[in-house]
Order: sequence, then structure tokens, then C-alpha cells
Amino acid sequence: MARAGYYGQVQDEKGNIVAGATIEVRRLSSGLPKPQLFEARNGGDALTNGFAADADGSFLFFVETGGA
Repeated sequence: MARAGYYGQVQDEKGNIVAGATIEVRRLSSGLPKPQLFEARNGGDALTNGFAADADGSFLFFVETGGA
């Protein structure tokens, strides 16, 4: 099953890149566990939910459809 992908770049309020920022994904409804994240659309290793952005502030993760 193909997963939904999310890409972004972390910047501060002045537009400066935030290298190594921690990315944490939560569900919209409170009280539910955090969704499982993956490094690839199909297959691939699981990511910890609370992972670091790259040196240029960019991040990419995939989640099962409806998972976040």
C-alpha cells in the first residue's frame, strides 16, 4: 500500500533555516497515539516519531493513509 508523503523545511520567524530541528507528528484528535512514520512510500524502514531535520532544515516522511 502506498503511503502519503510529507516534505517540508523548518524555518524560524525570520526565515532562517533551523538545522536539525526535531519533527514530531501527532494526530488531530487528542488522546490517540502518535502515528508510525516511514522513510519510503513503499517498504522502507520505520522512523522514530520525533526525528531530526537535515542540516538544511528539510524533512521527509511517509505515513499510512489516514494515519496522521
